[in-house]
Amino acid sequence: MKIFSGELDSITAFHWEGLTSRPIEEAALAVKQALSRLEGAEERIFHARMRVLRAARELKLWTLDLDPELGVPFVRMERWIRALWPQSFRYAKDALETEEALASVPMETLTQITGANLKVLADEGLSSNLRSNPAVLEAAKDRTKESFVEYLNGQHGQHIEPIRLMPKVDTARFDAALEMVMVVEDCNRGEALVAIAGLVEQEYLVRYEHKREGAA
Repeated sequence: MKIFSGELDSITAFHWEGLTSRPIEEAALAVKQALSRLEGAEERIFHARMRVLRAARELKLWTLDLDPELGVPFVRMERWIRALWPQSFRYAKDALETEEALASVPMETLTQITGANLKVLADEGLSSNLRSNPAVLEAAKDRTKESFVEYLNGQHGQHIEPIRLMPKVDTARFDAALEMVMVVEDCNRGEALVAIAGLVEQEYLVRYEHKREGAA
């Protein structure tokens, strides 16, 4: 028995609330089919955004549209994305920053690497010559993020900080705070982190130094 055609629309339009009144075998099939269709969707969407945004960046397509607030052509690609596609801006900006940092790598290679490892490659702390190194790219295809970071540190003398896991609820709250700063300051994730660090220093630096002096 086939329930879904494979298209995302058919999954989201399915009457999930009424599933409890259906035979248990049919409900189990529906859930398993839907989850199978969605498996890897986040990666596919991330890679698709990078592919589309690379084309837009190379052709400077934002210059063809007028900024609705100013009535003149857009001068920045990020502003173009934010103005025309505000609901997906955060995700598009993430894909754009990753793609820009890896501009020298063919897209067909990028699509074989997980989004997590692409972000490691795009990190500004990584030596730029490693981003197009064939051995490094091969390692990025096959390894988990943790293993890839260990490989870069051990085999290529990098100093990438080990991954520190944060509870999901805390991650969501932290990401929301980052998004606030990125939107208000019109900056990227790295710049937002610097801004947040500055706010923390303003709030805690004096008291931190007093405590350190008292403990000395």
